[in-house]
Amino acid sequence: MSAKAKVAACLCVLALSVTSCSTAPRQVAGPKFPRGGTLHLSEPSSHEDYAAFANPTPHLMALDPQVDYEQDADELQRCCLVRTLVGHNGKPTAEGGAVLRPDLATALPIVSADGLTWTFRIRSGLHYAPPLQAVEVTSDDFVRALKRTARLGQPPVGNATIYSVIQGFDDYAKTSSAPAISGLETPDPHTLVVHITKVSGDLGNRFALAATAPIPPSPGDPSAPFGVATGHDDGYGRFLAATGPYMIEGADTISYSAPPKDQKPAAGLALGKSLRLVRNPSWKAETDPLRIAYAQEIVLTFSDSITATLKAVEDGAADVHFIQAPLTPDLAAVARKFEANPRLGHVYVSKRDSLRFVAMNLALPPFDDVHVRKAFNYIVDRKALVDATGGVLAGDPIGHLVLDSLENNLLVSYNPYGAADADAAFAAAKAEMRQSRYDANHDGRCDARTCRGITANFFHKDQYGRAAAQIKKNAAKIGLDFKTTELSGPDFFDNFAKPTAHFPVGLFIGWGKDFLNASSFIESLFSSSALEQNNSALLGATPAQLREWGYEHTSVPSVDERIDECQRQVGNPQFQCWAALDQYLMETVVPEVPYITENHVDVTSPRVLSYSYDQLIGLVSPDRIALKQ
Repeated sequence: MSAKAKVAACLCVLALSVTSCSTAPRQVAGPKFPRGGTLHLSEPSSHEDYAAFANPTPHLMALDPQVDYEQDADELQRCCLVRTLVGHNGKPTAEGGAVLRPDLATALPIVSADGLTWTFRIRSGLHYAPPLQAVEVTSDDFVRALKRTARLGQPPVGNATIYSVIQGFDDYAKTSSAPAISGLETPDPHTLVVHITKVSGDLGNRFALAATAPIPPSPGDPSAPFGVATGHDDGYGRFLAATGPYMIEGADTISYSAPPKDQKPAAGLALGKSLRLVRNPSWKAETDPLRIAYAQEIVLTFSDSITATLKAVEDGAADVHFIQAPLTPDLAAVARKFEANPRLGHVYVSKRDSLRFVAMNLALPPFDDVHVRKAFNYIVDRKALVDATGGVLAGDPIGHLVLDSLENNLLVSYNPYGAADADAAFAAAKAEMRQSRYDANHDGRCDARTCRGITANFFHKDQYGRAAAQIKKNAAKIGLDFKTTELSGPDFFDNFAKPTAHFPVGLFIGWGKDFLNASSFIESLFSSSALEQNNSALLGATPAQLREWGYEHTSVPSVDERIDECQRQVGNPQFQCWAALDQYLMETVVPEVPYITENHVDVTSPRVLSYSYDQLIGLVSPDRIALKQ
């Protein structure tokens, strides 16, 4: 996520007085690291409504693959509990973590010439964890998972809409009497055929998510539509039949033959308190190309706060804190302490796949002029903005619009507006502004009336107030007079992409990914299908739409055809296509000013010998942590 791509680089944080460097992340497979021991994770509780697994108020949906899709649950599913047809290796982009790989499938799917039929071949001889160790994973198990996702995983509790491209998926979701999803076929126990309604080269990435993980048939009712998950609509996580290297302690005693209401959940998941994972004896390392599973057991406990979680690592009660979030002052302080005294523990810095940018509305003057947008990109001091939002430990400046992981680092050094120094940036910005129709005297400053009092909204956070002042100072150099306005979170997020709100500029918008493909980034921000949702630039809006929304300017660019072209690609050609579209957006369309790719910072106990960051989820990979014995 940065122009410098320091995923595995040394961390020298002068702004935070860090005096030493540690290489991060390290990832060396093989016998160098011992297997065994108990890995202790600590996670702060969250009272947010969407936090199911970490919520101190017990949520029955916690760890349910079809409905709990927050990062903590996703990582525990990926690393440890379930396998999918295809997946990722739990490593950062620089170590192949962005590349889709076979998992339960024997190879990557076979895609028909028209791109509408995908065929997965499933490994034979793979079985579920006890007490279902005699049950083989077969193609029907994936159909059950997708059926359950369609019925139960609709927003806001799940992410089912990313599978709407499967033929008949939405019909099954909406019609309780529908017997099947028409686009799914199982010609034999080890083949799954998926028919889709439009070309979607990212379908494999969608199948890497835990929502598609297989669900075995119910021994008590083989015809049950959701297999052993039938009757657990309020939460299947406590009854999960594992396929990964670990299982929830006590899951082997679940009586799947009994009626669901009489089944006792696995004791190892104490909702809102703790989770204990033990070895799944059905799992064999030689049949799993993606997971190492160094630790014998994994124990996760919840703390009252981030401060308490970090203290647990400092005190040796935990080996790593388990949270996906931007840098906090507490975390920065512990990182300083550990860097100053490595005997206390280790610090690892990775790209957390969150990018922040300044959005421009291309239907409002002066940002309806591409030269103004380019001048704005030149004049913004990205390094100063990074410093204002936490310094180099918080993230790195970025010069393009898409996360590096989603382009397999193809544009890691690409920065078309990265002038050599401040003077060069000022000169380039003025040169662009001179070509604008809003610079009447061609002196490199926006001098039209519309250049004064431009509303630039941002949401409340201390660091964004400092960054807003920096943006205002930069913009003024080329005649853009910003009226920076602080809004509450709801007021900002409910309106920044609403076309009728007429926001000229939205500051410091953060964006991540739903899955490891640039489609989940580019389509969400720049396609016409995202109008009135997240497409604040209004790319792809028709003249009729713009008139309806009250704009005088009725022509904006569209990249819909280019998006469709990239969706016709798979694998490396698709990475290349997304990267080319990123360049086109930055140099020809210019809808945003990207400025920071945020870091994920982990601190670990000195017991940790091997560490890896999972680029798919954006958290540490627990299965790849080896411990001193």
